[in-house]
Amino acid sequence: VNPNSFNRSTYFIPFNRSTYFIPFNRSTYFIPFNRSTYFIPFNRSTYFIPFNISTYFIPFNRSTYFIPFNRSTYFIPFNISTYFIPFNRSTYFIPFNRSTYFIPFNRSTYFIPFNRSTYLSYLLNILVALFLAILMSFL
Repeated sequence: VNPNSFNRSTYFIPFNRSTYFIPFNRSTYFIPFNRSTYFIPFNRSTYFIPFNISTYFIPFNRSTYFIPFNRSTYFIPFNISTYFIPFNRSTYFIPFNRSTYFIPFNRSTYFIPFNRSTYLSYLLNILVALFLAILMSFL
């Protein structure tokens, strides 16, 4: 079987009565409108905004605006353990053998399924990539 085959099941978007027909009957368009839905309670507890010293007074004293700046806050430790990057056989040696460089390439790895259930996710990925590319071109 040719994996690149292009048949009716891969490109056919279903469009029939069940897909495009939007139900429109009493239960779908009827918005209930009665006393319990449109009546907005408006009394002292709903419109009264408490406004007293504790709500608008912003405390501003030594403990709020004073930023501590002493040896422990601005001193960045810089010694051999912080800037020394270990570089020995175990850190720079990248293993390179058959199991690391051999990329399996057979029918199960290169065949991308493209059917009715997968094309929507591919389309969404393409649209997101286009959106990000356009967005980054403006930045």
